Amino acid sequence: MAGIASMGGVGAGLSQAQFQLQYQVQVLKEQQQVAESLGNAALELIRAVMSAPDRDTVRHDLDVTA
Repeated sequence: MAGIASMGGVGAGLSQAQFQLQYQVQVLKEQQQVAESLGNAALELIRAVMSAPDRDTVRHDLDVTA
């Protein structure tokens, strides 16, 4: 009986480890999507600023490093 209980404990531990691994993978995917979305939003903002009609304003170069 003690052997069965210890085997059940090992099985539960592996299941928990697998769950944690899957959860971490999902979190990393979501973080990547958020980073890409923020990067795309920043690029759109830069494009909008660079293409805005500015007849009465002085143009300045936008120095952006990636």
